[in-house]
Amino acid sequence: MPELRWIEARRLRRFVARGVIGEAAPGRFYLDEARYEVHRGQRRRLRVVLLGGITLVAIGVFWYTNFR
Repeated sequence: MPELRWIEARRLRRFVARGVIGEAAPGRFYLDEARYEVHRGQRRRLRVVLLGGITLVAIGVFWYTNFR
């Protein structure tokens, strides 16, 4: 197996820490599909909340600059 670039190694460490990827043996990993789906759902919810917040701020700025 080739060496991982630093960004790949970081992502692997984060997935292992979150239980998305397990280590079957030294250097051998597996994907826990159920935990991966949970992880994806959490990330999706975070994106929706952030996008909603940004949208509300943009609407507020627009409202304040045009209707005060």
